[in-house]
Amino acid sequence: MRRFLKVARIAAFGGMYGKTLGPFGPGLNVVYGPNEAGKTTAASFVRGVLFGWDSETKSRNGYKPEQGDRSGRLLFSPRPTASEGLIGSVPIAPSAAGAMGSGLPFDLEISRTKGSGDPEAPSGGDVAEILGDIDRDTYETVFALNVDSLHSLANADNVAARFLTAGAGTQTSPAEALAFVNERIESFRSTAAKNDHSLVLLADEEKSARVEVAEATQRADDARSAARRLDELDAERADLAEQVAAESDRLARISSLKASVELLDRQIDQARDAASDAKVRVDSLQFSLDALSEKQRPFPFEGDLRIVLGELDEAEADLARSADRIDAARQAFAEATARDQYGASKRSFGTPLKPLDALCALAAATFVALAGLGSGLLSDPLPAVFAGAAVFGAVLAALVASRVLAARERSGATSPDAGGLDAARVRFQAAESEHEHRLQEVRARLDDRGLACAQGSLSYARELVSEAMRSEEDWARVRDSHDEACQALASNRAVLDSLASRRSELLTDAGFDASESADDLEAALRACRNSHDAIADRLSHVSQERGFLEREIDAALADADADRAKVRHQQIRTRRAESETELVKLLVAKKMLEDALRVWGVASEPRLYREASRLMSLMTSGAWCTIRPTDRGDVAVCDAYGIERSGRKLSLGTRQQMYLALRIALLMCADDVGRSLPVLADDILVNFDDQRREGAARALAELARVRQVIVFTCHKEVVDSLVSADSSAIRVDL
Repeated sequence: MRRFLKVARIAAFGGMYGKTLGPFGPGLNVVYGPNEAGKTTAASFVRGVLFGWDSETKSRNGYKPEQGDRSGRLLFSPRPTASEGLIGSVPIAPSAAGAMGSGLPFDLEISRTKGSGDPEAPSGGDVAEILGDIDRDTYETVFALNVDSLHSLANADNVAARFLTAGAGTQTSPAEALAFVNERIESFRSTAAKNDHSLVLLADEEKSARVEVAEATQRADDARSAARRLDELDAERADLAEQVAAESDRLARISSLKASVELLDRQIDQARDAASDAKVRVDSLQFSLDALSEKQRPFPFEGDLRIVLGELDEAEADLARSADRIDAARQAFAEATARDQYGASKRSFGTPLKPLDALCALAAATFVALAGLGSGLLSDPLPAVFAGAAVFGAVLAALVASRVLAARERSGATSPDAGGLDAARVRFQAAESEHEHRLQEVRARLDDRGLACAQGSLSYARELVSEAMRSEEDWARVRDSHDEACQALASNRAVLDSLASRRSELLTDAGFDASESADDLEAALRACRNSHDAIADRLSHVSQERGFLEREIDAALADADADRAKVRHQQIRTRRAESETELVKLLVAKKMLEDALRVWGVASEPRLYREASRLMSLMTSGAWCTIRPTDRGDVAVCDAYGIERSGRKLSLGTRQQMYLALRIALLMCADDVGRSLPVLADDILVNFDDQRREGAARALAELARVRQVIVFTCHKEVVDSLVSADSSAIRVDL
């Protein structure tokens, strides 16, 4: 009869007392509650009632209550058939007392107070009806789902075989029997000391026994105890040696890290100082640059000063050429003047007679001649004297007349050099006029270039232009120095950032916080050194004790009894023969089981992986559409393009979806195996995105059509997805 968990009554378990969970339906159930409401506790309670309470260890919570012992009950009701109504409804079955005699279905109550063994069924019925062929390991692997269990499915093929053949009708499934046979066969070939039937060990023991017989040695009882202690000490010594080596390595790494951090700290300080100096220099140059930028040109010209300087050179050259022409004209005029004066002095032989003086002399000579002539005519006694006077006056008059005529000729005639002098004078005056014109042009050009303050002085204009060019050169030089200082500052800051980043990487790579100082590393170094010394002291103590035990065992071996060695040798030979006979039987059994499972695999395994592939495609919306086994005993998935990827290379969420699909397929393909056990899912959808959570909810809803599914969650969106996938889902609030 197929049943489902209807109610869970917790008497005392963990932090729950007198708590009743349910009623649950035979299909999909959602237990919703906040953190610490007891969802994981409830799932652990169901597993504990069915298979025994967990033991309390450092790594496992046994859910022992503070008062009393763990106890509780589970109520299972018959699962309705399809004709009896909706799968999500909760049927009300008659009690066991009234139903057992009538043959009607009845509720089965299972309770547990003891930590181990089978649970009790106080109301009658068979507990095996609920558990079936499912053991604790199979239940925890397939039925009890949580986030951790969905990370993997070790030996997927073996798990599938064990689960799917659990309903074979035998006490042990063929897959479990084959696993047991393989394990047993492997033990015959093992070298582990616990396998005393191992043929390898028996061969070694037989060889040792022959040596013991030959040497007549045997261990005493106290020597065997010492040998066991020696093994423990060997294991402890090996562990301590590894710890010492690890601490020594850690000590060396921290010492090296501390030295590197101290060196980086010094370099960081140096880089910080260099950056500070560079910043001061940048600020100083910026101040000088601002001061030079505020300084204006002494004249309002905004163009290229080299053009003005070229124009000044050109103007100076023009004025120099004009001055040269004036000097040449002046020299030519002076030479013409000198030539003219020299020619005049050669033509005259005394002081030239002025025209008025010449006329006066001529008049006087004429008067003397006429007077002498008149006196000679009027005075008879002195005719010769007066005649001589007349002649003298006439001659004198003639001479004066000739001089007057000569002077008139000289004054009316032009000297040969008079024309050259005038031309030289004209050229000199023209050169002076041209030079003055050039000066006016230079003044106008200077005024156009904003150099009116030079007042036409080319030298002063050149001095102003040179001063402006020097100022601009100073500004450019300061600007270049400022750029170089900025580059140096950026370089120093980059070095500082690089050193700080390197320091942080060293610390974080070594497992320390990036803000740790050298003093913190020194403290860690001291703590590591203390731990190393303590472990080394313990190792020394263990080595001393081991040496004492070795001497004790050696002494016991020397006193061994030869007769006992012979008996032991014979016993080993007998055991070896028995082991060989048993191994032959196991090999035959293995062959028969493998043949049976091969026939099962052809019929059942393809269906399992087809169903798992369909569910994987449903969950991932077709992104991953095929699940298949690998030669390593693991499983792999293929996407829509046929690209295969192993589970280890998938993301966390996709890997959990793959193993969830495989488990759901197992439960659906073997719906008669553990058919009355509920599937418990403890917040398994937390790593799924919205779309894949909806797909997983639909897959769980499909599973709920053939098995009871109870999902525990603290996420409202998970509840909504499950209810949307199966409208008949039952919600239970904690």
